[in-house]
Amino acid sequence: MRKEIKHSGLFDRLTALEDEHRGQYTPANGKEAMYHAIRTNLGRVLNSRAGNSLSNENLGLVDFNDAQLTSNDMKINICKNIKTVIEAYEPRISAVEVTSFTDNDSPLSLHFKLVGYIKLEDQSSVVEFDLMMEKGRAWRIL
Repeated sequence: MRKEIKHSGLFDRLTALEDEHRGQYTPANGKEAMYHAIRTNLGRVLNSRAGNSLSNENLGLVDFNDAQLTSNDMKINICKNIKTVIEAYEPRISAVEVTSFTDNDSPLSLHFKLVGYIKLEDQSSVVEFDLMMEKGRAWRIL
């Protein structure tokens, strides 16, 4: 449960976040907790736009032109950009592969599959996420 912090300083907020996440990768809940934390971080990273962060201009995806989103070349470029961003800003996932696919129920939507490995207690596990670009260019992580 997130602590209610109103009008607090930076270090108070950071300490509260640290307390909230401390011990979240225990043997009892390890993979599920890590999966949730990675999914949350992916949402933040993929919904950031390169060039919009004052502290790191490379954080986030490049902005894609609507007119080009249906071409195969653009899907390949999006896959490469997603992979590059994940490798740089989500170090818990290794051997990242991103592919595009068509959802028959919504053929005009952009859908991607992310597959990689996470290491938990000296064991590697496969992790998969479906990524979907929604209206307004927001990424939804499934």
